[in-house]
Amino acid sequence: MSAPEAPTLAAVLAVLAGRLPDSLLGEYFPDAAPAHIRQLLRQGAGSREEAPAPLPAAKPAAPIGRLTISTDGASKNNPGPAGAGAVIEDAQGNRLAEVSRFLGICTNNVAEYQAVLLGLAEASRLGAQEVLVRVDSELLARQVAGVYRVKDVKLQPLYAQVMARLRRFARYEVRHVPREQNQAADALANRAVREAGRSKSN
Repeated sequence: MSAPEAPTLAAVLAVLAGRLPDSLLGEYFPDAAPAHIRQLLRQGAGSREEAPAPLPAAKPAAPIGRLTISTDGASKNNPGPAGAGAVIEDAQGNRLAEVSRFLGICTNNVAEYQAVLLGLAEASRLGAQEVLVRVDSELLARQVAGVYRVKDVKLQPLYAQVMARLRRFARYEVRHVPREQNQAADALANRAVREAGRSKSN
């Protein structure tokens, strides 16, 4: 008996495009719509054959109502090495998650928007239906509220991503808070920068 023929790359990509659940695609590619990732996979497959029947959709996270997201971005030397941090809490003030990310070299305003995106992605993963986003950037808060126009071309695509993500929730609010009331998120953003610096020096 001959050995079974190994699958081609095109076949593998076609299967992934048809069967990966949206929840998994959202986890690995939080800044892209699942449909876009599927399209890329099918393009990579280069196949017009009918996609495999999708598996039953993964069970979504249980809705948990309103979550509070405290976010902050930090940029050393502005622009310079930057980090983003976010703290997620439930309605009772219980801390559900802390997330942080090193962003490379960017401005403080870019880091602030990236921090909001990071927090919104985590809130979605947790199953939030409504979100309150707390930021200590008055500029960001007023831009999201429509009080200020987004003139910086580097911020315009980030603004669009933030608004698109916010509209996925049933309700949302973005609130400006004093820096001293946002210390946990600030610490996460700065830690991401410090850890990246240590890893480069080793």
